[in-house]
Amino acid sequence: KNDTSTACSDSLVPNGDFFQDSSGLLSNLEERFFDPLFSVFVDHPDRWTNASWAWAAGILTLVLIMCICIGSSLWPRKEAKVVSSER
Repeated sequence: KNDTSTACSDSLVPNGDFFQDSSGLLSNLEERFFDPLFSVFVDHPDRWTNASWAWAAGILTLVLIMCICIGSSLWPRKEAKVVSSER
């Protein structure tokens, strides 16, 4: 109680007026372009937005395309049959 340094002072004491007017509570929250992408890796799927589902679908599509490309490069190719004509 005797410490008067800046770190120990009360900077914002809520007085309860946000119950009547809550417009100032979410004014500093704005969603950026990559925020839904981050929520794909951080949040539970029940809390994803439509944008998060779109990012997840895009990532899944890219992973499937990469698997197809890698799989097709490892798959053995058929040898061409050489037809020899003897006359």
